[in-house]
Amino acid sequence: MKATDLSSYAEIAPGGNLDNSAVEKVYDKKYAPLYKAVRRGDLKDVMKELEAHPEGVNAIISEIKETALHVAVSFQHLHIVKELVNMMQEGDLEWRNQFGETALFIAACTGIIEMAKCMIEKNRNLPMIPTNSDTLPVTLAVIRNQNEMARYLYGVTPLEELEPENGCHGANLLRQFFLSDSIGKL
Repeated sequence: MKATDLSSYAEIAPGGNLDNSAVEKVYDKKYAPLYKAVRRGDLKDVMKELEAHPEGVNAIISEIKETALHVAVSFQHLHIVKELVNMMQEGDLEWRNQFGETALFIAACTGIIEMAKCMIEKNRNLPMIPTNSDTLPVTLAVIRNQNEMARYLYGVTPLEELEPENGCHGANLLRQFFLSDSIGKL
């Protein structure tokens, strides 16, 4: 599987901190071993850390307010993503990092549809959660020329969400589609 460069995904969604439903989580360095295990893709060590700190499944483990799920998605560790999603509650998947990005939004960059599917099967609201800059996951997939991912996300994003009376999401998606290399590929 070809790795996708995710180093600049945040540039699409600049912004400040997000309230996250009035829950303020704070980065705690005690989760550094969990962060490192997730980055390495070491499921055995991830599970060991979560056994020692069960609350770590939803804890902020990075300085940009990411959970283990955000990190696993960023490093494209599908096996860890699946395990974490199974351990989380539906609403936990809606946590947004400091840029307002859910783990699904980050997954839109990767093109790994199975990763997106496992999250959306647990929480069908995820495709409608925009970033701080009001970008939907489907729009990011188009921007990043992840055509199969864009097709999948378009199929699970309710059309009502893209109608003009519900904001600019539909217009933004159409604009990005025409600006991208996706014309004729979707």
